[in-house]
Amino acid sequence: MITMNMLADRIEKFILEELRSQNEQQLILQRKTLADLLECAPSQITYVLNTRFSAQRGFLVESRRGSGGYIRITVASPRSKRIGEGPAAEKDEEIDTDLFLDQMFRKGMVSRQELRLCREMLNTIKTMCPGERRSEVMNTLCGRIYQIMKEGGHYDL
Repeated sequence: MITMNMLADRIEKFILEELRSQNEQQLILQRKTLADLLECAPSQITYVLNTRFSAQRGFLVESRRGSGGYIRITVASPRSKRIGEGPAAEKDEEIDTDLFLDQMFRKGMVSRQELRLCREMLNTIKTMCPGERRSEVMNTLCGRIYQIMKEGGHYDL
């Protein structure tokens, strides 16, 4: 019997290997197809996406359900040394906020005004927050911004 943690590790490993093998910053999958391939429930795929492919870990995940639905996983930080080792993996490394916000804008998740507001807020924190806590604060805020904008729009997991 496979425990949930072992299954989650297997799902994460598969997704990371797909990203590496395609040598791309983005991967598009179908939840049902992936679940069938890995012999698990689609909800287990969702669990892994929510817990291991978050904005805090350097990923943006867009999902559409239903027929023709898909999961799009984008590596949000080019600073990551390896795919899957997102900015939050190391305390002193932080998300590239400009790239993060630009990707959200291109996906239509934020308006131009929201983009400007978020950019100004994050840049203010960048300049005013002490170095030892800055990465943690920036990564947490980017994750929260992403979750709020995703919930407010048509993006759901």
